[in-house]
Amino acid sequence: DCQRVRACRRVDAMSKNFTLAELTFSEWAARNGLLNKPMPRIVENLEWLMERLEEVRALLGHPMRVTSGFRSETVNAGVGGSLMSQHRYGLACDFLCPGFGSPAEVVAAIEASALQFDQLIDELGWVHISFVRNNPRRMVGVKQQGKEVKWHCGRTFQP
Repeated sequence: DCQRVRACRRVDAMSKNFTLAELTFSEWAARNGLLNKPMPRIVENLEWLMERLEEVRALLGHPMRVTSGFRSETVNAGVGGSLMSQHRYGLACDFLCPGFGSPAEVVAAIEASALQFDQLIDELGWVHISFVRNNPRRMVGVKQQGKEVKWHCGRTFQP
């Protein structure tokens, strides 16, 4: 897995530490023989997302391992994602940063920062972060039993 990511960094690096390949790779899609290829407007969002992820990485001071980025409609449905998932628009990323700490510690550090995220969720195993270009909500939540998220605040995402 690390070799795949290192090889991708040489081929399609779009920011200092993130690649299009890692933000579009889906284990579920690969297992099911599906492509998870974004449209050009989504690639623009992913490029913008990578800039935001560079800010997160600088804050944390350690490498991040992306576990999910862009999801096509089919992939999103296959993994049980929300119909309104920001992953579908190339505006969200799930990741781990074990060099920094647990997902709860990562969420606490990002919440305490000045980073302008839209959603930040401790998914109890990984961190979900999303960004929007205008009016980020800085919503912070923790996943509860099942799929429910307990939010600190709440406005609905409008793509």
